[in-house]
Amino acid sequence: MSRFFPTTLLLLSGACFLTFAQEPEKSAAAPPPPSQEGVRLRPVWEPGREYRWLQRLEATVRVAGLGKQTMDWRQHFHCEPNKASTHLDLMIDRVRVDLDIGGKRSRYYFDPVMPLRFQERRGIQGLFLSHTEQHVRNRYRIDLADDAVSPFVILDRHGRKRQPKREGWSQLPWDVLSAAVLHQGIPDTPMEKEDTWEITRPIVVEPHGRADWTTRNTFVGFQQHEGRELALIRYRGELSGQFFQDMRVANSPGIAIHLSKLRGLTLIDSSTRQIVSTVVKLDGKLTSLGLPGTAEKETAPIKSTLTLTLLETE
Repeated sequence: MSRFFPTTLLLLSGACFLTFAQEPEKSAAAPPPPSQEGVRLRPVWEPGREYRWLQRLEATVRVAGLGKQTMDWRQHFHCEPNKASTHLDLMIDRVRVDLDIGGKRSRYYFDPVMPLRFQERRGIQGLFLSHTEQHVRNRYRIDLADDAVSPFVILDRHGRKRQPKREGWSQLPWDVLSAAVLHQGIPDTPMEKEDTWEITRPIVVEPHGRADWTTRNTFVGFQQHEGRELALIRYRGELSGQFFQDMRVANSPGIAIHLSKLRGLTLIDSSTRQIVSTVVKLDGKLTSLGLPGTAEKETAPIKSTLTLTLLETE
């Protein structure tokens, strides 16, 4: 079996699940009308502060003939709202990637200032490393709107606008993905315990394909932790999609993703309206769609865990 298969499975699944529950244009099912005692939980950012986060993705794929293939992605980033609270600047501080592909273990560090050195960039893994380095060196300006975090601008290290290359990480819909991290589809309306809402939203990555998913979300209630009142939101859902080397080309190789179990929990500090932590577990399978070295519609089970942790606010 080609080593291209397990590597591609990990990298495509990683690209899709850097974030999870996307911000909807409109929720498919609005929450029930709240009473006057409802609480607002959708995250907000205080101008003049800097918010630092750790985002981690652990993915495991079991491939026939090669066994367990793993990826551990740890991304440190921070965001700063401008004084008028009209936009946020998102900057990647550093990334660490641990891979175990075909029995070969490797670890890579990325920094927005230091170039990647002393690494061989070959094949799909080399392409992944090159695109990751490019991703770390980008800044993103996200406009804040009433219902969404929408159009984004890529900046250079000095805050000047620049035209992104439509390749690698730049092909991902960063406006949608950033909204998923920052808002997680939480309605900007007062809510009461056991209020529910549903989100249906695609991820479209041109020219490779798309994934669609639905999450059913519930405001579970509150719990006390270290003197803070934390609101709990539970996510349940599923995801499916297909990604190809180039979907515009006939018989282009690719993979199908079907995650029948998406389970997540987010904790929000009710006083600051900031996400304290998020844990999302994804369980399903990947199917080869003509990938070299694989049998027709060969499948591989995949398990992923995504965590998001607020490290500090300055």
